[in-house]
Amino acid sequence: MTAKLFTFLVSLIQQVKSTKAKIALANYCGMLASKNYCGTFREKKIEGFFKSYSNSLKLDEPKLGAIQTNNIVHIFTTTYITGGHTRFLENLVKLDDNYIHHLIVTDQGDVEPRQSLLDLIQSKGGHIHFLERTSLEEQINSFRCFVFENAAKVMMHIHPHDFLPSIAFQDKPKELEVFFFNHADHLFSYGCDVSDTIINIREEANRISVHERFMKRSSILPLPIIKNDNQPSDLISIREKYGVKENDIIGLAIGNPEKFYKNKKHHFFRTISKALAQNPNLIVFIVGVSKMDFCPELDAIEHDRLHFMGIQKDPSDLQRIADIAIDPMPIGSYTALLETCYYGAYPLVCYDTIFLFDLYTDASFGGKINLDLTEESYLEHLHSICVGNVNIKKTEVSKGVKETHTGSSWVKRFYQIIEGEAINLKETTPLPKDLHRFYELNQPETKVRYSALAFFYANIHLFKKREVFKIILHLIVNRYSLRESFGILKKSIQGK
Repeated sequence: MTAKLFTFLVSLIQQVKSTKAKIALANYCGMLASKNYCGTFREKKIEGFFKSYSNSLKLDEPKLGAIQTNNIVHIFTTTYITGGHTRFLENLVKLDDNYIHHLIVTDQGDVEPRQSLLDLIQSKGGHIHFLERTSLEEQINSFRCFVFENAAKVMMHIHPHDFLPSIAFQDKPKELEVFFFNHADHLFSYGCDVSDTIINIREEANRISVHERFMKRSSILPLPIIKNDNQPSDLISIREKYGVKENDIIGLAIGNPEKFYKNKKHHFFRTISKALAQNPNLIVFIVGVSKMDFCPELDAIEHDRLHFMGIQKDPSDLQRIADIAIDPMPIGSYTALLETCYYGAYPLVCYDTIFLFDLYTDASFGGKINLDLTEESYLEHLHSICVGNVNIKKTEVSKGVKETHTGSSWVKRFYQIIEGEAINLKETTPLPKDLHRFYELNQPETKVRYSALAFFYANIHLFKKREVFKIILHLIVNRYSLRESFGILKKSIQGK
């Protein structure tokens, strides 16, 4: 369903006359494919439109500022109070003393930014610019002005659907190096078309970037983790704060609500409810999620040892006392898992996940933990942790994370990549594994169908009569009701 819709939308971009319609379609294609695997990780036909559209604009001539070569401009779509890719940049700026880091944000909107990141960048000499909500052409010119005046190198951390850099960088100066930080590694992405190098956080993502995104220059950079070390006295007071008894086992899951959705195979809350019943000394805290996010799913899963903590600016206290880092399912929180394991918590990864999300492949865990293939084995695994019957100690977990994701060795790897000394080429990069399983991550068909219907209803006024009839025909052929299909037609007539 999703792949078929995506293909239709791409063909429509090539056929429609209105530039505004093309832009709306490109934006929706990015949104759709960033939440659903469509069988592709980039789309040359849309990238071709970005190039032709860029050539049609009256843009300021790109000129690099007369600055030193140790300046990096980071491009974000949105910064968040919590979120792994926002913390990636904050940790990078903390660890790196060789470069001056600047930040431009394309669409912060009404979202509260991560103030600690902004303060850190400014304290180390960097500049910050939030694009205003003006016309697209004005945004592109403002974007180019900031980037070209401040950058010797650029690193993009954009959301997969953010196409602004794909338009703005079409005629970038050759000496301006653009790195794409692939934080949404399993998703379709805009921005690859104007990037020189892609930076991945795990091996399988590197394979996808080389073979499916067709990137000639691709490298791997582990996530940087920075946490304050524990003091024994701190742990006692934190446990008292959360009402945790001496013999209680604490499980901690961190992630936004989108990481906890249920599918045919996984239902996080149902599984954790079973675990709580099997382990009377287990207490589970969930950060980033409130009960209101999952009201329909929680009707029969109320439990006095399951605590929803909502969004927290800093979950470090809970991470310090956690015994088990329970990864969300079906989508993991890689940064949060590693941060909790920094303190020695045992990692519990979603069962029967696709190869990319088997976080036990991380070097931190030394191959000592195997992925569970069923819910039953997952629950047995969790019980073994609760009774202390596991083959990797807390000290080993903590040591592994620190050796792989912190310190001078991590900084050295970053410099190798940013200075072009650590590039993997297609000839030496193995093929990715089981890509077809990405379809398991797709949204329910009903949600995709009504998302498309809502898009056409809101934007049908941008299309000409012949284009409208193509859209109506597509809807009818794909079993939309006559009421839904002709509702779009009526909206088109009213809009004219």
